[in-house]
Amino acid sequence: MSVGPGAATGAPAIVSPGSVVAEPWANGLGITRVLARRLAWRLSLAEIRGRSVFSTFPDTDRLLVLAGDQQLTLAIDGAVHRLDPGDMVRFPGEARVIPTPTSAGALVVNLMTPRVLARGESRIAHVDGSLRIPADDVEPAVVLTTGLSLEGERLPVGTALLPGAAATRRLEGRGVVARFSIHPVPAPPTA
Repeated sequence: MSVGPGAATGAPAIVSPGSVVAEPWANGLGITRVLARRLAWRLSLAEIRGRSVFSTFPDTDRLLVLAGDQQLTLAIDGAVHRLDPGDMVRFPGEARVIPTPTSAGALVVNLMTPRVLARGESRIAHVDGSLRIPADDVEPAVVLTTGLSLEGERLPVGTALLPGAAATRRLEGRGVVARFSIHPVPAPPTA
């Protein structure tokens, strides 16, 4: 498997979480790995090791998808959400979010979009055999479970397949992938 520059952006087309340096959360209470960053979006993989509080990001919308095989409970502005692997929840970056993982911790994929620029969507793809991702695909994808390979190499949970690949990629095996689409927000009408 080649982890090299993407054709269009010069950024890697495949990013393994182990190839990205862990950074502290903005509030210092956890760690994250930024898998990709563009003007209108940021895709990251966060490790949640205990009960804490998420960092706030004013004027940003967040889309969180639970990866791995553990459950996670999120209290978002007091409303409780119990997530199973592959479940998604959307919330504003200003929300007070308190995660409570199982004792084994949890991994979450975060798509953050500045509210004035873009809106993110996610859908889950269950792979049983293969999943073809064309070279011209513009949707980032993140591997949520073990059991998937690319060119014979096992992909760790949290591996991102980003736009800009030089050739079609085919995921093989059995597992779950989150596909993300980012849509520009229309400019407000002028008077």
